[in-house]
Amino acid sequence: MAAPAAEMTGTPGADLFPDGRAAPAAIPPVRAPGAFVRALYAIGRRRFGRVPTPATLMAHRPALMVGLGAFWAALEYGGTLDARLRALVQLEVARLRRSAY
Repeated sequence: MAAPAAEMTGTPGADLFPDGRAAPAAIPPVRAPGAFVRALYAIGRRRFGRVPTPATLMAHRPALMVGLGAFWAALEYGGTLDARLRALVQLEVARLRRSAY
């Protein structure tokens, strides 16, 4: 059985969300990202002010980054919902799933 999250760092509650769920482990960055990954990191920084966690994760598999990037772009720019309603739907789904994304 795994140790409770609070015991992992020695700091009580440091690895827990406010509702008691364990926080995910940090994703290490790609050591030597190629030009494509660096370009996508730059897009993330420009859009969100930092590289989003999903981009950090997908950078370990650039083919996944390409496929999901194309999928997200199609949803973002090719959908029929207006931007405000799309953002509200995204926020509500994230809230229901207790997710930051």
